[in-house]
Amino acid sequence: MELSSWKDDLRIGIGKIDSQHQVLIELLDQCIQKSKLSKAEFEPVFNDMKLSTDTHFRAEEQLMQTLNYAEFEEHQKQHRLFEENLGLLETEVNHWEKLTIVTLTSLLRDWFVQHILDFDRQIGAYKRAIG
Repeated sequence: MELSSWKDDLRIGIGKIDSQHQVLIELLDQCIQKSKLSKAEFEPVFNDMKLSTDTHFRAEEQLMQTLNYAEFEEHQKQHRLFEENLGLLETEVNHWEKLTIVTLTSLLRDWFVQHILDFDRQIGAYKRAIG
């Protein structure tokens, strides 16, 4: 049985963003599980996760711009950092060392959860404050 890292306390109060966060965390969890098996099982889920990440970051950045969110640039830098780390993981996938892939994928999942707690919650609070 696979356990999900998604918890309701990760909700930021913006339905579309919360749904995307949940999907991404579930995909990251699946990546961790598949990375313990084989490259062939890992790659399709990893590719879905990369696509979902891109879609989510663009939606979140558009929302921040619409809200005139003051911390937009710093938040966007955090997104680019995650994308850089995805690129590093993708390079490692080509070499396929299982332990490295499991470790990097776990780190990315943990980073993403912390990003929601440290950065994305602020967007939700800001949106509620301005109405």
